[in-house]
Amino acid sequence: MQRSLSTTASLRDFFTAQQILCFDAEQTENPSTAQQSANWRKAFLHSLAEFSVAMGFAGATACFIPTDTKWYVNPFTLSGSIASINLLIRLLHEKFFVPRNYNIGYSRLVRSFLFANMDTLTRNVITHEGGHFVADLSLLGNAQISITPNGLFGDGTAGITHASVTLNDLGKIYGEQKSRMIISASGPLASIIGNYLSMIVAQALPDNYPEIKTYLRMTAAIQLLLEILNVVADAIKGCEKSNDDYCFLEKGGISLVGIIACIAGTALLLQLFLSCVTHCCKKTNQNTETQTPAIEEVHTDNDIEEASTNNDDVMTETDDENRQLLRPT
Repeated sequence: MQRSLSTTASLRDFFTAQQILCFDAEQTENPSTAQQSANWRKAFLHSLAEFSVAMGFAGATACFIPTDTKWYVNPFTLSGSIASINLLIRLLHEKFFVPRNYNIGYSRLVRSFLFANMDTLTRNVITHEGGHFVADLSLLGNAQISITPNGLFGDGTAGITHASVTLNDLGKIYGEQKSRMIISASGPLASIIGNYLSMIVAQALPDNYPEIKTYLRMTAAIQLLLEILNVVADAIKGCEKSNDDYCFLEKGGISLVGIIACIAGTALLLQLFLSCVTHCCKKTNQNTETQTPAIEEVHTDNDIEEASTNNDDVMTETDDENRQLLRPT
């Protein structure tokens, strides 16, 4: 009977341990009622800020879409849906995981992944077409942006910048082929530079803004990966009958393999440089805080004489007291 009870206790401890390991989470203290209220308030405020940013991106994209766009591929529908899903994830996290002493860190990654997809189909498209727009204005003289949204599960959001076919004075200096190559490269270059700026801002922000840092890094990682996949797709299907940006660059003599190496290499080198700078700054701050400067006391001749005088007075008073104690009564 004693062995059976011991076996039951061991099984119970084993399954309890397995339940903890299955969550793969960090145990925290059970939050108080005040802490729970603060967590709920924080979740709503973060969701409100995210909703505002998403609606801003959708509004900027809506300025360039056709008026007969279907409601289910409208950028407002896309941005509002993703912001609502992220709010639901936050509420589920606060409702079910935090009260059970488990702090699931993967919810932030899921939310940042969804936000990055929304950003790719709205803000990043405007950045890409904006690069073409600036180059067209500089080399051709006029341009017009048009964006066709196809939803999250369709072919993505397609953007095109229309411009005249005649070169202006600056375009004539570069020539027809170089001007077309500059225009083709300006869109992807604007998007890549925007993602590099996101990486820099994410690294520069202090650690008490983990939400923003994760969102920026996830957005930059996904969009840079998509740029590389676009080049790989052009290399696989061939550029004989394609007028994509990267195919036009290949027709101008730039290797697609070189473009892939340039995008991936610069991104890795930039992140390595930012990490090294952050590590050096933190190490310098730690050394500065741990070093306590030695304070040396400088004694002048007057201080020494005054201290000697005080000691003589103390000795005199002590001798007088001793004589009074030894005097016979």
